[in-house]
Amino acid sequence: MKTRIIPILVTLLLLGCGANNPETTPTKTPENNSRFPFITDVNRYSEVMESITPKAVVEHFPESIPSEASNVKFAYQPRIMQGAMFLELLMVLPEEQVTEIWDKYSGLEKYQFIEDKTLNDIPEPNLFLINNENHEAGQNFSIFLVSAEPAGTEDFIWNHGTMYGVGINKTTFQVIYWLEYW
Repeated sequence: MKTRIIPILVTLLLLGCGANNPETTPTKTPENNSRFPFITDVNRYSEVMESITPKAVVEHFPESIPSEASNVKFAYQPRIMQGAMFLELLMVLPEEQVTEIWDKYSGLEKYQFIEDKTLNDIPEPNLFLINNENHEAGQNFSIFLVSAEPAGTEDFIWNHGTMYGVGINKTTFQVIYWLEYW
């Protein structure tokens, strides 16, 4: 009896997570082309923002999606058990708004992409909405770190951590807000 119930429970769990719905995923994994269950419905932005704690990690995100925004993309992977969580909001804004955001964050540390990373270097943000097929962030984006906090061990301080910030492309007027927790 137990052997018949377990596959049914696993199937129900996967269906409940949306793992069978290709519309809920912004990207495919290059290894096997299987999809991850992300929330990408822009209409759920407020709901997702309300669910995230502590609130300090999302204070840099806009309270709501600006009415002037176009080409809005949203991706959220909730943290399940000890897994990673990410949240991204990408949009095109009018030039004046992009300039205001640039002025607000340009005083922060800019993320430097380093080819020869060590275990003590701040990890590269995984920006799914702007990464290319090689998992490289768009080179025309200036990535500003609002915060990067390691939570690993002395041997590998970035084994776990929280990192969030804002990316701005002044050529295309794209802005991406992001949060990663792993």
